[in-house]
Amino acid sequence: MLDCVREHITGASCPQERQDLPAGIDWGRFLKLVQQHRVVPHVCAALMNSSPSDMPGFVVKRLSKLQLTIARKNMRLVGELRQILSDLGEQDVQAIPFKGPILAIDLYGGLHRRQFIDLDLLIRPEDLVPTLAVLQRRGYTHANRAVENLSGDRLKQFLKRFKSHTVLDSKSTYSIDVHWRLSEDATLFAIPYDELFTTDSQCDIGGTIVPTMSTEQAVSYHAFHACKHGCTRLSWLCDFAHYAKRIPDDGWNQLLDSQPRQTARMVVAAMMMLENLSLTGSLDDRIDNMDAWRRKLGYATAMMMRALCSDDERAINGTNVGLLRWKLSGNPRYFVDGLFRAVLPKQDDMVESGLLKPHFSRWNYLIKRGAKVVTRRPPESD
Repeated sequence: MLDCVREHITGASCPQERQDLPAGIDWGRFLKLVQQHRVVPHVCAALMNSSPSDMPGFVVKRLSKLQLTIARKNMRLVGELRQILSDLGEQDVQAIPFKGPILAIDLYGGLHRRQFIDLDLLIRPEDLVPTLAVLQRRGYTHANRAVENLSGDRLKQFLKRFKSHTVLDSKSTYSIDVHWRLSEDATLFAIPYDELFTTDSQCDIGGTIVPTMSTEQAVSYHAFHACKHGCTRLSWLCDFAHYAKRIPDDGWNQLLDSQPRQTARMVVAAMMMLENLSLTGSLDDRIDNMDAWRRKLGYATAMMMRALCSDDERAINGTNVGLLRWKLSGNPRYFVDGLFRAVLPKQDDMVESGLLKPHFSRWNYLIKRGAKVVTRRPPESD
């Protein structure tokens, strides 16, 4: 799998002497990992280039079926995205799509070349209510009931406490994540949010021109996104790697110097992961004082490497989330925050009336369910 991804990122085809596959491959585990890491298009493209003759027929058939399913679903999602953007525009709501289809087109050159399972929109906080109203009229339902009737102080509290809200389509086959921040903690990822709405970068999605992040913003965000999830999915590193290729070798020190300290650390950590996986060249020639960076971030990248190679995509969860963020940021407050966040209200708790009942609801839930849920965290929560 890594060989296929390496070929996809570097663009270097496998030499002829490597056409024959190594013996003893566990093809069941291979297919599981390819799907877990969401790199089906990467693997399919690499295997079509090398055409190994000894690949089992059932593997080829399974990968071909997965690739066709991905292409069909991506086309449906993009059609829906274009209609949503049109409806929001009629309500004077500026929404910026990011991740999924933007990456497929901007980074990979085609909707079928990157796997995505949902849609993500960036909006301004004050546009949350009209955005959700538009989505409800299109038949979407709330994944959490918390925001159905929020207003006034409760709405302000909700916007301050969380960074996004999820709605589901009528058949619950996919979701749309509406974001009004990129991180629940602005100090962990400190790129000014308003700057995203004034960017000159654009992308054409089926004839609809939409704004996108600049290269510098995308490098920083996708490093943050991969690292905060512990690099448990190879596709996140692939996204970062493609954006990183757009930074010239002599531009890395300037980029890092312009970033907030904690953002710069995560960019370097993501680059170190690519280096460790042989997905990029040596960093010593591009980033000053690389030995010092390796000492600072060695523990964090070791954690992420173990998680990346695990069969369980939730290999980093619970208290490990706080520990990882401490090592990535260099600030122990994120370890303490990780424990503290467990007793804060979740979105479902916000349906309780008043400003204190959501807290009591969460504490009561934790007591009833036991201490093990205190540190349980889904792999894609921030």
